[in-house]
Amino acid sequence: MPWRWRCTCIERLRPEARLRAWGAALVVAQLAFFAVYGAGWERLQAPRKMDFHRVARDIAQNNTERRDIYVPSNVRYWAMARYLQGPGWGSLLAIQDPAKIDDSDTWRRIYEKLGDTWLQRLHLKGAARFIDTPHGRLWVGYSALPDEVVARGYYFVGDNKDRDKPQACPQGRETSRKSYEGVMVFECSNP
Repeated sequence: MPWRWRCTCIERLRPEARLRAWGAALVVAQLAFFAVYGAGWERLQAPRKMDFHRVARDIAQNNTERRDIYVPSNVRYWAMARYLQGPGWGSLLAIQDPAKIDDSDTWRRIYEKLGDTWLQRLHLKGAARFIDTPHGRLWVGYSALPDEVVARGYYFVGDNKDRDKPQACPQGRETSRKSYEGVMVFECSNP
């Protein structure tokens, strides 16, 4: 006798209960499908790879005036510094915004608990907020840029969350924008 798949637990139910059980199983299967589909769609919308190499190359080619480059996020800053200055660009801990260390709540709490004395002893206090590269001065941090930087105009390197903002430049006004994989570059000028 050929093997036949049967769900004996549902077959033992009364006909009306059997219909409800099959309906519930179908709803659960549909929900699982849409959950997997939604997770896959979300991964496609938020790329994990960020094309910093291409961004740095384009800025280096187009920034003939050597205008400043503002990269507030530490991780993006490290990548841009690597491609604009080279692998020996400096210390991760020496170049940071002294007023707003990071946008991470965890690190902010750690720095508050350590206090100024221990930050200095552990060499965690930033010595500068920027480095000079052959392609322009590279700024980090979330506090405001100096007025002379804004007056000259600068490049702002953000991410895909900045794409939908009508005005992405934190200071000044946006004059152009370019999209890369996982990275946005905005040209900002004096208001």
